Amino acid sequence: MKQSIVFFALTWLLVGCSGASVPSVPTQTAVAQQAISSTQTAQAFLSTLHGKIAFVATQNGRDGIYVMDANGSNVRRLTDNSPRDGNPAWSPDGQQIAFDSFGDGKQGLYVIDSEGSQLRLLRDDGARSLYAKWSPDGKQIAFTSNLGGYSQVYVMNVDSSNVRRLANERPGNESAGWSPDGKTLLFTSEREGSEQIYLMNLDGSNVRRLTDLTDQNLFPSWSPDGKQIAFVSDRDGDFEIYTMNTDGSNLHRLTDNSADDISPAWSPDGQEIVFSSNRDSTYQLYVMNADGSNLVKLTNLGSATTPTWTR
Repeated sequence: MKQSIVFFALTWLLVGCSGASVPSVPTQTAVAQQAISSTQTAQAFLSTLHGKIAFVATQNGRDGIYVMDANGSNVRRLTDNSPRDGNPAWSPDGQQIAFDSFGDGKQGLYVIDSEGSQLRLLRDDGARSLYAKWSPDGKQIAFTSNLGGYSQVYVMNVDSSNVRRLANERPGNESAGWSPDGKTLLFTSEREGSEQIYLMNLDGSNVRRLTDLTDQNLFPSWSPDGKQIAFVSDRDGDFEIYTMNTDGSNLHRLTDNSADDISPAWSPDGQEIVFSSNRDSTYQLYVMNADGSNLVKLTNLGSATTPTWTR
């Protein structure tokens, strides 16, 4: 299962788009009320959640970008391309979503507004570009591309200008996000053998490793206050959600089950974490408090992965 999760993390590319706007599709009904423990406590917890969650879901064999309210209601599909769209990332103002697309002989980075219109291409240069992440001021996007022959971290302006490579280390590096102050980038790399989590300055300097070389550590996500990083590790036998301080200290395990828990993302206020798990056989979205309590299931689709949360 470990190898399949690492492969999943590195190959969830997603889908060929045309330059035209993607029509919205009929709203679907969520099953957020189907909590792991269907109790008044779960319902009360869901009622406190605010904002919107974008994610990738598979319905009828097709992957697309979906959006729902943070409590799991009002699910709607934003893209409908062949065969895959994936890795959504909200703009800081919550008005746009960047994502990567693969299909119909095309692959690249796109931006669409939060209602599913105004689709525009960011990059389609023949390289595999994915994992777009907005800077906190909304002026730049970090992403991963094999433009130079193997995966590296790049940054560009939101109008696709001024593309520059920040890391140049084989076998490759993957973009994972900006610090809330916009001064540091969080990324993963196999430069020392196994997948590990690193930080670097915006010019690619001062690279430092945060995680243990003996395990696979991936899917890092910076807390809104900049004090913690949620991530996935197999250090205890299967892939679970952990948090640590930004210097790698103060490790806490949040989930504990025989399934794989992946792709953690913080709520805008840092009080909750949404993630994807196959504990019910298919990958679905779950939400919990940032200390691992109040675990509730949010979706019941064909599958649901790579969530991202905005106000």
